[in-house]
Formats: sequence, structure tokens, C-alpha cells
Amino acid sequence: GMLAKARETAPSKDIIFAVQNGGGIRTSIPAGPITVGHVKTVLPFANTLAIVDLTGEELKAMFEHSVGVLPGENGGFLHVAGAKVTYDSSLPTGERVVSVEYLNKDGEYVAVVFDSTVYTIASNAFTIKGGDGYAMLKKAYDEGRATDFGSVDSDNFENYLKLLGTITTENAKIEGRLVDLNNEN
Repeated sequence: GMLAKARETAPSKDIIFAVQNGGGIRTSIPAGPITVGHVKTVLPFANTLAIVDLTGEELKAMFEHSVGVLPGENGGFLHVAGAKVTYDSSLPTGERVVSVEYLNKDGEYVAVVFDSTVYTIASNAFTIKGGDGYAMLKKAYDEGRATDFGSVDSDNFENYLKLLGTITTENAKIEGRLVDLNNEN
């Protein structure tokens, strides 16, 4: 829902994927009808939607931070939409990210190049302002490379759920977005 809303709000930008910090997701939704109360309980912080321009190097650093303490718990662990992140949690912290790919408009995965190439992603303003220790995002925010749209995450999620209608096994399938090559975790 975050990715869809960002793309709708900034159609002139090529927003390649969205990330959500795990600590911002407070619970799961039980099977059955989904209420507004469920949505507000899942996303209770009223975080706003934002986009940020990052280099491939910064994206790699962002995901290295995300998977850095695994298998330990981390509220900053990033959940992704529109992307696939492959990492190896058995490798030393800072050297775990193997690849980051995003789904292009043709539905094909394209590798993020870990260099000075600039990409635009969506997230919540809390994370983009450096929450959960994302110093590389705070740097981009401080340099004026971010835009906060002001729309609240729970409202965006509620509207996206309405667009989906009934949740089925097809529109809720496991996509393998986060792949740990060390299958022990």
C-alpha cells in the first residue's frame, strides 16, 4: 500500500520500492474481516509517507544496517514491497547483503547497482529522518533529498486494503522478498 500510494502521489518519480521498519508494525491481523481498528492497531504511530533519493551505495548500507544484528531482534529490520533483498546472516555485520533487486514496470527484477546511481524509494518519515539508527537516510533527509507527503500510513494501508477487496491466497502469496542464504535463521 505504501508503494502504491507513493507512486500515485509522485507519478513523475520512478519509485523503485518501499521499505517499512519492523518496529512500526505492531501486530498481525487475524483471519476474517479486517476492521479500521485492526489497521490502527497494526500501524498506531501515524507515521507519514515520504520518498527519498539514495545512491546504490546508500541502499546497500541501509540494508546492511537492517540485517546487521540478525538473528537478534531489531525494530529497524526493513520489510520491503517491490523488491527482493538477498543476504547471508552467517557473514560478518556490514558484509551480509548479496543483492538488492527491484521489480520494474515489466514485472522483471533489476539489480540495484551499488555505486553512485541514484534511486528513489518510499518509506515512512520516521525511518527516512534516521529513526532506528538509519544514519544514511538521515543524511539524505538533511541534504534535502527527501519529500514528506504527509499522508498517514494507517490511512494509506486502509485505502489499499479497500482496493484489494477480499484477501485471497493469490493476492497474499509469499513472494520471497527477503532471502537469507543462511537458511538456519
